Amino acid sequence: MTGRELTAADQAPNGAKNVMVSYGYWQRRFGGDRSVISRTIVIDSQARTIVGVMPHGFRVVDHDFDVLIPFAFERNKQTLAGFGLQGMVIS
Repeated sequence: MTGRELTAADQAPNGAKNVMVSYGYWQRRFGGDRSVISRTIVIDSQARTIVGVMPHGFRVVDHDFDVLIPFAFERNKQTLAGFGLQGMVIS
């Protein structure tokens, strides 16, 4: 691995927008250049900083990927699907 892993701080809702890239993407897009760490790439119109490159052969749930983006959301502001039960009690 080149660079560092994602940390809990990378998941802070208003924190830095850091990502890790796959080894394959690093080779295809950046030619394996080690100076990719700290470079900025744009994903979904948001600038994100590359903090690490995953090792060769690393997969997520048996799937190849290009970029790992940490979840960064405020739990108290998330809207969940309505869960409920409607019924009658007969005694």
